[in-house]
Amino acid sequence: MKYKELYEMDDKLRLEFIKRLKESLTFRKEYFSACFYSFCKWYFPWIFGESKSAEFHKEWAKEYVKWKHCLIVWFRESAKRQYLMAYIVWSIVFNKRKYIVFWAYSEQKSNKKLFDIWNQLLTNSLIIWDFGHLYPTSKKKEDKSLKKRAVNLFITNNWIQVQAISLNKDLRGDTNQNLRPDLFC
Repeated sequence: MKYKELYEMDDKLRLEFIKRLKESLTFRKEYFSACFYSFCKWYFPWIFGESKSAEFHKEWAKEYVKWKHCLIVWFRESAKRQYLMAYIVWSIVFNKRKYIVFWAYSEQKSNKKLFDIWNQLLTNSLIIWDFGHLYPTSKKKEDKSLKKRAVNLFITNNWIQVQAISLNKDLRGDTNQNLRPDLFC
């Protein structure tokens, strides 16, 4: 079913729609699976909810979901990384991808960026409430990844592999259950 993003609706329809989203988990999942920008606003209000978004953010959100290949180059402080993090989480919760590779110049930088995604799956109560624990929680009191604030590889409970690598790492032959990477970030 084709839905409009929340920002595209008039005020009356948006209020009715938000009421319905709050009342029905099934409807919420169906709607946000189709509307990435609204997913960002709903599940990450501390990042996307308070301020007005620029028009190019709305354009990015539409491009992320419809293109198989997408390259976003924009100015500093334009929220590229936040939208990318939200897109990866969206891809995980709705099983849009099976093997995600996060690339950065250095291994240390890619591991720290992947930590943000991993941390959202562990701590974002809105995501956990609607989708359950997508990452197995550690029984250890002090998880090493939390201490060093870096993660280089994890597999979610819905069998999606997410890996961080540096630009000089060769991915040749890497698979997840015989699947090759289907998203490079």
